[in-house]
Amino acid sequence: MINKGDFLISTPESLGDYYFNRSIVILTEVNQDEIVGFIVNKELDYTLNDLDNSVLDKEIKIFSGGPVNQDNLYFIHAHPELINNGINFYNKLFWGGEFKECIKMINENKVINPSVKFFSGYSGWTHDQLIDEIKNGSWIIKKNETNFKGVGQPMRIALTGSKFGPGLYDIVVALGKEEVLKRLDKIIS
Repeated sequence: MINKGDFLISTPESLGDYYFNRSIVILTEVNQDEIVGFIVNKELDYTLNDLDNSVLDKEIKIFSGGPVNQDNLYFIHAHPELINNGINFYNKLFWGGEFKECIKMINENKVINPSVKFFSGYSGWTHDQLIDEIKNGSWIIKKNETNFKGVGQPMRIALTGSKFGPGLYDIVVALGKEEVLKRLDKIIS
């Protein structure tokens, strides 16, 4: 059974396919007619700022989401409280929403990289088409087990020096992007 939030991992059988060779796709829409997702591991050679110079953060990379509608920009985020009209597809992950709100939140350091990921194009199949590709061995399905369990507490300690306090998101917003990066860099080095 294929579900929203699952990952598709390409196998050597897909080597002849330019877009999907060595790809990992997160699925954002699964229904009886179609399946939609984004390739999450194929970074392109340009940034969001290259496409929209109003974006102040020049480090946000664009990823190749897939071969469909590559002239359009799509995004996945974890900020429904800041970016309206996103579609929840797995736990606290959302697909799309108000693009201008997203850019505003990035510029105000309320949404920081990597809590938002941008894609040129998307990947899409009819339901039967993808099922056939899985049966033929082109894809392996990996259930998404992504969560903050085991990550939130160490991150809170690294940023604040305490096991207790406000939520991680609130800490990051209060400290701001530069301070968060500085503190994490200090811990890592």
